[in-house]
Amino acid sequence: MERTIVFSQLRNHVFPSGWMDGVKPAFPTLHSLLESMLSSRPADRPSATIVARNIQGILEGFTISSIDKHHHESAILLRVEAKPRDDVLRHTIDLVKEAALPDTIEIIQYGLRGGTTKAVMEFAISSVDCQDRVALGHLLVSKLGGCDEVLLIRQVSGTKYTTYNS
Repeated sequence: MERTIVFSQLRNHVFPSGWMDGVKPAFPTLHSLLESMLSSRPADRPSATIVARNIQGILEGFTISSIDKHHHESAILLRVEAKPRDDVLRHTIDLVKEAALPDTIEIIQYGLRGGTTKAVMEFAISSVDCQDRVALGHLLVSKLGGCDEVLLIRQVSGTKYTTYNS
């Protein structure tokens, strides 16, 4: 019965409080997409292609795509979005190394996708001194998150992640 009530309310764009308090603020694009999909006017609903494109765009923000993950299961995986500049990759590598204590990390693999509004970089990092991986990941995210050049940073591990937006 509860499910029937929730679905009835969704038809009127009334979302459950858990959604409004947690999901909507964290994923505003997803919320807007669902609202458009629930439109009572068929002409206002997005096509399947548009829905797929939007979902792909949302997922890209929470995944690491250029890193060979199965070879780095014990690595810290970071996704960094930064303001574009000519040497953005080299500069970000330097920021990552500075965020950790000197000589405590090794960047195993990295990737870069550039754009006009932001550069997206992905890093697989290992701890040289076998430091606590979770603590090291949080340290990197918090320190890099405080840099003016960094627009967004996420530590991605399976389906769990830590995010910092500037």
